[in-house]
Amino acid sequence: MCIDFRPLGRIAINDLFGGRLKAYGTEHWNYEGQRCLYDSTNYVHVYERDRAVGSFTRFMGNNAHYIITSISEAFGMRIVSEHEPEFWGFETQAEWDACWDAMHQKYLDDFYAAAIRVEPNGIGSDMRDYILTAIEKVLMGAEPELSHPNMREELIMRAAERCRRALPELNGDVPF
Repeated sequence: MCIDFRPLGRIAINDLFGGRLKAYGTEHWNYEGQRCLYDSTNYVHVYERDRAVGSFTRFMGNNAHYIITSISEAFGMRIVSEHEPEFWGFETQAEWDACWDAMHQKYLDDFYAAAIRVEPNGIGSDMRDYILTAIEKVLMGAEPELSHPNMREELIMRAAERCRRALPELNGDVPF
């Protein structure tokens, strides 16, 4: 598993590899065409974009904290990981959360609309047929009020529960 980082400002690639990091005990080297920074034990890959640092990647088994902190101190700028909202262009965690919530809601809306109209929704045909049947049984059965748009999540939750009961081989993982 890897983690990507990026600076919140421009670092010219020539400046990064120009020797400024030697004071921190960090060197650079090329590995199979990849430019890397290392501190004698750990390393990060450096990816260039428009003659500047585009991003850094820390691969599994590496502790890149010292290297990333050294770059941040040497160039006087914050470096963020992919686990922080700024990496993705958001200023706050609340903005990032709102974006994820909106994407989740769009997924639910698209899935619900496709299921109700019996359109393709990215699920394999056998599973899709079973899911659609489960949803149809809920809709056509004793609870037709679940077809109301405000009841989408409840409908999906109930259809998922039917799938879990009928398909134990899924081990509880319903693909929606």
